[in-house]
Amino acid sequence: MNKVLVSWLGVEKDFTHDGNINFSGPTVNFYKHYYEHDFHVLLVTEDNIEKGLEFKKAIEAKFNNIYIILKPQQIDGVHWNLKQLKYISEKILLELKDYQIDIFFSTGSAIMKIAWFLVHYTLDLNTRLLQIIRPEESSSRKKPDLYVLDLETSDIPLTAVIRQHVISHDYEHELILTRTIKQVYDKALKIAQAADSHLFITGAPGTGKLTLARYIHRSSVREKRPFNTLNCAAYPEQEVEYRLLGFKKGAFPGAITDSKGLLVESHGGTLYLENFHVLSPRLQNIIYRFMDDGFVHPIIGRDKKVDVRLLLGATKTIKDLLKEQLILPELYYRVGLSLHLPSLVDLPSDEKRTIINEVNERKRKMYHKRKAIELCRELIDFFMGYKFPANFTELLTIFDNIYIFAEENTACQELLPDYISIEKEPSSLSLDDVEKMHIEKVLRIFKGNKSRTARALGVALNTLKKKIKDYNIDIDAIIREANS
Repeated sequence: MNKVLVSWLGVEKDFTHDGNINFSGPTVNFYKHYYEHDFHVLLVTEDNIEKGLEFKKAIEAKFNNIYIILKPQQIDGVHWNLKQLKYISEKILLELKDYQIDIFFSTGSAIMKIAWFLVHYTLDLNTRLLQIIRPEESSSRKKPDLYVLDLETSDIPLTAVIRQHVISHDYEHELILTRTIKQVYDKALKIAQAADSHLFITGAPGTGKLTLARYIHRSSVREKRPFNTLNCAAYPEQEVEYRLLGFKKGAFPGAITDSKGLLVESHGGTLYLENFHVLSPRLQNIIYRFMDDGFVHPIIGRDKKVDVRLLLGATKTIKDLLKEQLILPELYYRVGLSLHLPSLVDLPSDEKRTIINEVNERKRKMYHKRKAIELCRELIDFFMGYKFPANFTELLTIFDNIYIFAEENTACQELLPDYISIEKEPSSLSLDDVEKMHIEKVLRIFKGNKSRTARALGVALNTLKKKIKDYNIDIDAIIREANS
């Protein structure tokens, strides 16, 4: 099989500081010691075409066996986009699919290297990632060592590297990626790449459904197109219909101008419908029909065909939505994809502690405190056992209370908002009564799950079962309370 070399022109490495060809640079060193290819496809950005031509002319004059094909590439914007670079890389490699492709990895920016990693990992092509190090750092100290980068044996999976890049840059002010929540976002990233698929996003109030919807939009090829939202529970149903399909001035109070409607305005992008499950079967059927043919049928005016990804938010699980007949079964089966965000109360204790500590640190920065406020043991225990009906939203509000009203650098239960009732201490302080109360408290945290409770308490499961029986703990009542 014929071999081809592919790389980006490295202006900082392939040229000296005074603008001359760097004949000691990585690309020239590769030519000297390892080049055995039919030709070299050299990618250059449009602003470096002249340098690319200069490099090609000098190299082909010096090496008789090297033929360089320049491929100028248009890069949008000042900050290069990983998805755009991935697209460029895929296009180039697919054009060369009949060759053994050696990707020279030592030149180009860091984000270009990530793109090379990604296409090498995902495309089913005969590719290798090659890298050399400087001769003075090599084993022989005379010629550079050549490395073949093997992703299959890497300690860090490529997908983890790419996901970390996307999340940390766009969402570090919104997300706390514990183990459980990261699993949801890992799935969301895969769904985001399927840009034509619709999705249900479910989770209790305050779990971050809108944040997840934004993440899916920004992680897809739709990211530069509109992202719009509509809270279906915030308006009368007729007004929801107008806002979706378009309306004329005066159609309802507040309609002071004509509107194309959110479906048309979201063309090419994403529309998130919060509390979708409150809509009537009639309006859900309109959405179902739109998913099928892509046409918007306005109340007044001509039909329009648009391309919109719909993300449908609901505060109940898919199972409950279907059981309670809050969504049309045919609509769910048409969508077929759903992600569920966990409530705070459902997270393992270690993840809940991580979230509490992280929120404390973020509020410290927000309120410009030199040190994070120290939480007393009783307050930490309260956080670990509290149900948080409004989840992350409520946790953030509670910490606002703490940072606003704390007079010292410590906080205890008296700084909780007034609406929260504190569980009273046992009237008896005997060891048995205190132990019983603590076991009940941990059982509530884990919704009556004995195995998880035993691990949290640091006792054997049989020991816990015996204590439940000895203390006459009503485990069924605890489970009913947790599910209420």
